[in-house]
Amino acid sequence: MRLDARRAFPPSPGRLLALPQYGSLLPEWSPLGESYPATSRPLPEFAAPSSLGPSASVVRGMYMEKPATADPSQLELGSEEELRWRLSLLAPTDLMRGLFLNSVVDEVRQHLGEDAVRRCLAEIGEERILDFFNYPHHTYMRLLYMASRLLSEKYGSFEKAVWELGYAACRTFYASAAGRVLLLMAQGDPRRLISNVPAAMEAASRNSECKATLTGPRSGVIIKHDLMPRQWIEAGFLSLFHTANVKGAKVVSRSLGPTENEYVITWE
Repeated sequence: MRLDARRAFPPSPGRLLALPQYGSLLPEWSPLGESYPATSRPLPEFAAPSSLGPSASVVRGMYMEKPATADPSQLELGSEEELRWRLSLLAPTDLMRGLFLNSVVDEVRQHLGEDAVRRCLAEIGEERILDFFNYPHHTYMRLLYMASRLLSEKYGSFEKAVWELGYAACRTFYASAAGRVLLLMAQGDPRRLISNVPAAMEAASRNSECKATLTGPRSGVIIKHDLMPRQWIEAGFLSLFHTANVKGAKVVSRSLGPTENEYVITWE
């Protein structure tokens, strides 16, 4: 049974509603005009260890101990300390669609088999993932890091594994009904793809902030506030342009701050 999405996704009026030619696809209460199961996954309950001091924050039973260093640039990507830092930035209202979690599970299953899948699901306390349920963003983050560690040997490093999982996540999203609507709106035009990125980010995750600017006939820049690793986002943007069959697409990224990154996109 298809239920009203308003309970799962609060109203978010904005950019997409300014496109009257797609009015029939985009009802006022939803940026994408889709129906989803009317439920959000509750945050799982975890018992906070008594050893945790005042540096730990608790979100409905989920403890997130902040790293000892105050400088995130000194943290090694993939380390437990770096993961704790990212988790400490997430709020209970930060959500991810289940399809992103399933994209990780599918990659692990394809390359490492069912035993590795069970390890990943045990890490987040789930037996299965439903595509259009909302899951806490911290659940996705922990799943991503677990899977990236398991896939590091195959891809050569944790960083490369994160990149590959980001590419797969975007590919999965743009194969969904929501992603296909956004691709339809771009009509194969790379400039429209860049202009539509803020709407795509909002559709994919409720904690996304970014600004897209066209810098030339075959280039654009996206400045994005990221809680995800920069490599994951970079791969996702490249996956978007590959999915749209844009020739010669390239994405180069650099860090502007602990959670602020720049992505320069060019094409032929």
